[in-house]
Parts: sequence; C-alpha cells; structure tokens
Amino acid sequence: MSKTIITCDSGMDPINTDYMVSAILNRNDTKTYRDVTEITSEEVLAEIKNGFSFKTSAATPEDYYNLFNRALDNCDNIIHLSMGEGLSRASLNTAFFVSQEIARDKITVLDAKNGATGGTLILEYAKYLENCGLSYREILEEL
Repeated sequence: MSKTIITCDSGMDPINTDYMVSAILNRNDTKTYRDVTEITSEEVLAEIKNGFSFKTSAATPEDYYNLFNRALDNCDNIIHLSMGEGLSRASLNTAFFVSQEIARDKITVLDAKNGATGGTLILEYAKYLENCGLSYREILEEL
C-alpha cells in the first residue's frame, strides 16, 4: 500500500509542523522571521503592540523543493494544502510550479480556500483521512 503525506503552508496554522513550509514575515525595521519556526503569533502581536508592523512574503521555491523532497523520501505521494488563493496567490503558485518540476504525478497542490482556523480544520481532516488508511486518490476525493 502506498503512503501519502499531507504537507501545508504555515498560514494553515498546523498543529504539527513536521511537513510545513514557513512564510516569511518582514518587520518594518527590515528584520525577517520564518512564520511559526522563528516567531509565534503571540510574539508578532507583542511586537505590534510595541509599534512594529509586519508584511508577509511567500516561502521561496527552494523552501518548497526542500519540503517536497524531504516528504518524498518518506512517502509515495504528497497532498499539499496551500492557503487560499485570495490570501496568498504566490504560495499556491510556487507550490504548484515546484510540484510540477519535482514529480507531477506524485504531488497534488490544493487551494484550501482558507487560512488560520478554517485551514487548520481542513488540514486536520486530511491527516485524519491519511491516518485512517485512505489512499492518495481517496483522500483527494474526500477533500
């Protein structure tokens, strides 16, 4: 039986970050952080209270290459849940183009049409289906 791994963008607010790609947070004083791995939501809010502001950038193509290749070392197929196109078209497009270069027949990039709480629910449901033993195709059909 083939193994499927669910990967995601940090904007999906994953509970488990093992197979997550981090967005880049740019603070107004030119300091940058990797979302979730280098700064938490609570820390961002504290920085905002101290007068800083943030803008986000999508993860780099290299970040997606690294994520997908690491996942493919441990599975046969990947379903990548990306933040909604309305939230980050760059994340969705970058994930898609990298997936096509690496293994178009083994990686499916889905627009979750959500981020944060809604995205977390979709992500956790996908992981539940994976843990129930559903196949790659069955998980895609459910999502």
